[in-house]
Amino acid sequence: MLRKEIYDIINSNKYLSLKQVNFIIIEIEINVDIFLKHIDKNIFCQFLYNNLQRFNRFTAPTPFVLEENSKEIYNRLLTIFNKVQPHYDNLACLNLDKLLWDAFDKINERCCANELKPIIKNKIKLPTSLEKLKEFNEHKNKLNEYLSGYLNSSLITEIETIIPVSPVKSETTVKTVYKNLNIQIQFKPEFYNTPQSFLTSAKGQLNIPLANSQWQNSVCKIKIKIFGLLDPITSVDPLTISFGEKLPHDKWPSIFTDVFYIIENISWQIYDVKSKIGRWNISPSDLASITWSVYSNKQRIEFIKKDPPVLSKISTNESLPKEITIKNIDKEISWFTKCLTIAKGKLSQGETNEALFWLNIGVESLFEERSLLMLDSKGLNYESINSGRSYWISAAELISEQFPDISKQIKWPESAVGIPSWFSKIKFLDKEIGFTVNKKKIINNYLRINKHRNSLFHGSTAKRINSIQVNKAIEAYLWLIDNFK
Repeated sequence: MLRKEIYDIINSNKYLSLKQVNFIIIEIEINVDIFLKHIDKNIFCQFLYNNLQRFNRFTAPTPFVLEENSKEIYNRLLTIFNKVQPHYDNLACLNLDKLLWDAFDKINERCCANELKPIIKNKIKLPTSLEKLKEFNEHKNKLNEYLSGYLNSSLITEIETIIPVSPVKSETTVKTVYKNLNIQIQFKPEFYNTPQSFLTSAKGQLNIPLANSQWQNSVCKIKIKIFGLLDPITSVDPLTISFGEKLPHDKWPSIFTDVFYIIENISWQIYDVKSKIGRWNISPSDLASITWSVYSNKQRIEFIKKDPPVLSKISTNESLPKEITIKNIDKEISWFTKCLTIAKGKLSQGETNEALFWLNIGVESLFEERSLLMLDSKGLNYESINSGRSYWISAAELISEQFPDISKQIKWPESAVGIPSWFSKIKFLDKEIGFTVNKKKIINNYLRINKHRNSLFHGSTAKRINSIQVNKAIEAYLWLIDNFK
């Protein structure tokens, strides 16, 4: 990027990517005075101020999620601003927010009291205007409350939300520890009748379905009290992805993953199989709006509301056909197509392990169906793909590469010791028939789906697979549908 381009960008006041912001900051840091010679100082200050507000975690409204390296960018921009316009009235609050951010991070890391002393002692020049002085005092009071609340152990984070199922039959409070902080979670269930049951419950009774149906018979209001500070907007990978939909944010604020983890794990630990409660466990897509508050000395000093991170869209029934005629109700949808649809649904729910499970079932169905067509086209029977030639093909390739002189002298067994893997079958099909694309591309895309297969199918792990990896696996699956032939 040429320096003239940078001047033009600053003058235009356009929204910049992180890469552009970083590049411009580096150029400015080299020599601030050069920029001031070629650009209007007021425009330059406005550029600095706008981007400081963008990366400031305490700007209202609070950012949905902290952008990468937000604090570092904020501090570097602030250093430049202090050098360019040291008497600018807005700088007082911006400098104070830097201290507030330092205090917030140290408290969040559970630092010792001595580490807070430089923040407590730091003096910032007061703004001159009454309006800015009022704003400055509000920021300063928040900083003082964070510090005093942490030092006297009165700092409390409260989180409230609602889920569309209930893990308990009656109001229940659970005490435990999360991230080395004592927490208290209160479940307040509300049950109601559904068309699933012919029974009608009277006041004080619960109509509990014995089948785990999708009919929703309860909601549960949840309040989590954390004795300490929990950062709500740290950047984390999303728990759900709606495949094919463009996301407004690549990342989620950490409050959603924290709340989901707390609710899911506690629900499993308090679940009583004898309780006959119907649906009781949540998926990440069940997360609703969340409110996050911080209290110090019994006074609320911070409040944030986070809307659900999952995508929604408005649709009208006018775009849907009013009548559909199905000529053949017995027409079969291919199993690999059904598996893909189920997998996309599971990914959008955040059930990533199940999504990958269905992808692995589906891809083998795809391979079976397409392999039969390829074999038939060459007059080969299906048994050939399970023969010794298929089973030993990888070993034969290895010997051929390392010992070409003796490879032709080896007579490989006609029978297979076991069932050949699909990796071997793919190599066999490529050798005997040939794919329309390079077999390495087929194997690489299959690997993106197959990567966690064994741990899933054999139950060696219960850890959730990253949603981004599953999204890439679906992309690979679609590629194989188009190219495995």
